[in-house]
Amino acid sequence: MRNNPENLTYDHLMLQNCDFALEVEGETIYAHRLVLSIASPYFAAMFKNETKEKATGFVKLEDIHLTAVETIVEYIYSGEIALTEENVQSVCTTSDYLQIEWVKRECVEFLKRNINATNCLQLRRIADKPPFNELCECTHDYILKNFVILIHKKEWLELPFEVHAYEAVINWIKYDLTKRQGYLAHLMRHVRVAFVRTEFLRDHIPSESMLTSDPQCSQFLIEAFRYQLTPLSQRSSFWSQTKNVYTNRNAKIHVLFAGGKHIETTSVHRMCNVYNATNNKTSPISDMLE
Repeated sequence: MRNNPENLTYDHLMLQNCDFALEVEGETIYAHRLVLSIASPYFAAMFKNETKEKATGFVKLEDIHLTAVETIVEYIYSGEIALTEENVQSVCTTSDYLQIEWVKRECVEFLKRNINATNCLQLRRIADKPPFNELCECTHDYILKNFVILIHKKEWLELPFEVHAYEAVINWIKYDLTKRQGYLAHLMRHVRVAFVRTEFLRDHIPSESMLTSDPQCSQFLIEAFRYQLTPLSQRSSFWSQTKNVYTNRNAKIHVLFAGGKHIETTSVHRMCNVYNATNNKTSPISDMLE
């Protein structure tokens, strides 16, 4: 079927005897059960069993990008795929979800050819699960070979947890210990050790002999322990007393909106909401007391 694009194109067959519909992000994509079953074990199982989707001829795909599904369906019918740096990640994860291995392989090969300093950390997070072992190895090797460049990139600052930054430094140094150990103190300056989980700081980091044997790194650890032992009310002024000034990689900015008068009716409201500037969302909290 994929080898005959002239005889079987999605545009040509889209409205001819379609017997199934996919709803994605409020849009409907029409297709044929037989075609979907041949291409995808996900749909094959759906149509083989007595499912609601089989009975209704309709499935709603949640948390999936419309453009990714459109690209995959077009590929199923025509054998041609248009992968770009903008759509390849969503097509890759969607094809994995729909169990369409040959589409996923195309995506992985595309990503491997296009790993760079801007996307490698994001790709490493996406590939950090069994279906993407090959991509995971490629991104891991790229990160290790280009680590000194990566620590100055925006993506490094956006790592979700400080532990990831710490482990990245240690892994990079150990990859070629003889040549790279001299970079240790310089790189550890970019890791805000004070903000790792207390348990990790206490139970894991001090056991790393590279750190404890390096005078500068030992000082970083001392400052981190001092910070975590400092009462919360005094932490804001802590770094003014040290040579290293950090901001918490996981800090979130919140704005509290409390009560007020309605502009038109002048009625008083007791409702309270919290605006999270990190994710641009507002959430209600308990009303003010009268």
